[in-house]
Amino acid sequence: MELIGRTGLWRTLTELTRRPGGRAVLLTGNAGVGKTALLDALADHARARGDRVLRTAGNRSGRMSSLTNLRELLRELPTPHLADLPDRQAAVLRHVLDDPATPQTPATPQTPDTPGGPPPALLRLAVRSALEAASGGAPLLLALDDVDRLDESTYDVLLPVLSSPPDGPVTVVATCREELVPRELGPVTEQVRVGPLDHAAAVELLETSGHHLGGRVRDAVLRAGAGNPLALRELARSAAAGAAVEPVALSGALPVPQVLADVFARDLEGLTDDTRHLLLLAACGESDVQVLLRAAGQPGTAAWEPAEQRRLVSIDGGRVVFRHPLVESHAYFSAPAAQRARAHRALAAALGDRPEQAAWQLAAAATAPDDDLAGHLADVALAQRGSGRPLPAAVLFERAADLSTTPAGRVHRLLDATVTAAGLGRLAWVRDLLARVQDTGGEHRDLRAPHMAAWLETMRGNPRATLEALLQELHQLAADPPEGEPAGADTAADTAADTAADTAAVSSAIATVGLSATYLGDPTSQRATADLLPRAAARWGPALQDSTSFLFARTVSDPDEQVRAAVLAAAFEHGRHGGRGDAAAQLGAAASLLDEQPLAADLLTPPVRAVLSGQAPTIYLSAPNALVWALIDLGRWDEASNVAVANLEATRVNDIPGLRAIAHAQLAVLELLRGHRRGAAATTEQLRGEVPLVPLAHLRLRWAQALAAAADDEHEDAFALLDAALTPHPGTGPGGDVVPQPHGLLVLPDLAAAARRTGRTDRARELLEQVRAPRRGRWRTARQRLRLAAAEALLTPDAEEAATRLGQRASSPQAGTWPVEQAVLLLELAELQHGAHLPGAQETAAAALDAFTRVGAAGWGGRARRLLRATGIQVRPATDDVLAALTPQQEQIARLAAAGLSNRDIGERLYLSPRTVGSHLYRAFPKLGISNRGQLAALLEGATGGP
Repeated sequence: MELIGRTGLWRTLTELTRRPGGRAVLLTGNAGVGKTALLDALADHARARGDRVLRTAGNRSGRMSSLTNLRELLRELPTPHLADLPDRQAAVLRHVLDDPATPQTPATPQTPDTPGGPPPALLRLAVRSALEAASGGAPLLLALDDVDRLDESTYDVLLPVLSSPPDGPVTVVATCREELVPRELGPVTEQVRVGPLDHAAAVELLETSGHHLGGRVRDAVLRAGAGNPLALRELARSAAAGAAVEPVALSGALPVPQVLADVFARDLEGLTDDTRHLLLLAACGESDVQVLLRAAGQPGTAAWEPAEQRRLVSIDGGRVVFRHPLVESHAYFSAPAAQRARAHRALAAALGDRPEQAAWQLAAAATAPDDDLAGHLADVALAQRGSGRPLPAAVLFERAADLSTTPAGRVHRLLDATVTAAGLGRLAWVRDLLARVQDTGGEHRDLRAPHMAAWLETMRGNPRATLEALLQELHQLAADPPEGEPAGADTAADTAADTAADTAAVSSAIATVGLSATYLGDPTSQRATADLLPRAAARWGPALQDSTSFLFARTVSDPDEQVRAAVLAAAFEHGRHGGRGDAAAQLGAAASLLDEQPLAADLLTPPVRAVLSGQAPTIYLSAPNALVWALIDLGRWDEASNVAVANLEATRVNDIPGLRAIAHAQLAVLELLRGHRRGAAATTEQLRGEVPLVPLAHLRLRWAQALAAAADDEHEDAFALLDAALTPHPGTGPGGDVVPQPHGLLVLPDLAAAARRTGRTDRARELLEQVRAPRRGRWRTARQRLRLAAAEALLTPDAEEAATRLGQRASSPQAGTWPVEQAVLLLELAELQHGAHLPGAQETAAAALDAFTRVGAAGWGGRARRLLRATGIQVRPATDDVLAALTPQQEQIARLAAAGLSNRDIGERLYLSPRTVGSHLYRAFPKLGISNRGQLAALLEGATGGP
């Protein structure tokens, strides 16, 4: 394809698409400026190089269809690529394709949360995997023409691909009119503007158009076309047919849309009323020929022939396709508003078996706010959401808000859309909807507004931003007396339903309060939450008080033995009878905060699997973070790595920056605990590109850095790290002006140990009192009591007394629940015993080494070996950690590959695509000096050591 006047732009585009690694490019410009021609040329160029090209184009008639554009893309993929995917991902793609060969089992994955179709998050992951697989043999170009006009479901699935292209040689090039760039794409794509042709290029284009124009006609076309290729071609075609152009040009250069409207108006002249009516109906957003004929009163298919003969439309596979979007726009906007409204209503009647599309047509017919219609759209949206189709539900809720006549109705429906969009993980959409709520004004109170604002900021890594506003709103609602029968409630059942919905909204908001307060560890927020809960219980009764959200918030804000007993009882009932995934996640998080980590891991594992496999709403994506912390504390580091690696991918696919930063931090913590300080430094460096860590994660990362330093006998650095982590710095740093509570208590023994070696025990006592003060006299978990007593023992001046007191704590049966913490205390005890010439140093150090070896804490194992040698025990040197040079993701994948799992099996376990697994192994093998899996297995088999 020859491109005229685009040499520089072509060079820019080809350079962008040749760069290594995935990228997304967005071509913007006015309608008709040549974006599609450039995209087609890029596709031809890629095919000529042997690359694979997947292409689709958006159109107005397909906006409310379900996954139409995605099917068009996927059908160009060779079938074997689907067979290479993990089972659940392959099943969901076959379901989308309506493949007759789709096996009956495994069935399309569904959960109670998503009963009606493929879960959106799972579909996103499956599409990403399929694209990575398709790029295995050759580079892949994903060409998306008119991306703003893709059907909503396809856009939702492809959005993560656009914001973060898959691993491998995958390039995404999309086009869009510059005034219609979707809200999410502006910040995440490389935008290239396609401007008008210069005069010389415009002249060349006319000369190659095949229309011989001379004199003033040619000059008129050039002036009126204003460098727009489509305008130039259409004006040349029209002028060659005898239409006068000079009057238009002599009056001055007109905006291109008006010029083209004049051209297209001439195309419509002489068409029969039936044909013009069919064109109008097709331009109303429906392409099914049979539906259009029903809406038009069955005029017969011959009515399409004049439009086809003039190349205004083509009919392919029973669907109408306009020659160009501007032809479609003109066919629509050239009709009077009343005629357009009648056409939309006729289509709604013809779409009786498709309530979603019918509702959308009715909405388009509305020329003014209409509460009855708004209510109908909201009802359809509720049904769509209930049947597992949250995306069209969110779109319809937003349109229902547009048609609402009162600020209160508008806000209510905007918040329905907000909650639904949040479940899809569409943070930019949530932000825009909340801005619309704020701009609506009027006297309205809906708890979901501050709730969703707080949830959004928490997901974006800033839980403090709106937590206070949400707490204030909850306090105010709890203080208000219950209202009488709600306006519009016709029956007692209506009143009960409204009350239940109100209670559910409060319960959900309280869960967000608990999550934000957990991340912050802020005593002020915890006290405000503790003050709220009894008032809320009195206001909303047992329905709220018995909810897991309420119990979780109690655990965060004011735990005691009664709360612990309630969590254990609720967990027991959940285990007996089952329940919703969100209940298990909340109970698991509560158990973790109560330092019941074994129970927490059991409760959190099922909902985390659902979240990471895309079977639960992304609103639960904080659950994997909670599970990873629990597994780290339990010394189950391989399991923690599995979840953390999968969670990093999930937070990247769903673009949840706050949780993605925590996932990075958790991988760094695991590296540090294993003694891989260099690898941890590289992982920590990646945090510079993320949002700031929430205080809890920041503390855990600093704690792990201090432990790694202490393992290498760098006690000055260890003390400095913990001193900084436990010292509030008002107004600065990610920790803000608080030390996360009660997690600060867990760090104290390691602070005391470093202080003892560096002569800073006075400073350590000062910090201990500072951390203990906010919770003085309050209930503590067994772990917190043990850690506080161990810190006090290590700060005891007399070595013999310190060893006696520390030995009681380190040998406690409860201490074994947290094996790494116990092993560190045992090693500290052994060093005290050795330094004071007390008996038992060798046995204690050997027990610590055994524990470190079991969990894979190479750094601490080395320190234990050094002590044993100092006591006169000969120990075998530790085998070098052969995987220390790998990233956390590469290390975990290498371990699974060495165990005999295939790329497909590893992808199934880690919720990654086989291509991503292969990419990690490809990068890992050279670092290890090997070239295949057999060598990898032999390498790890030989890398075993012990005392």
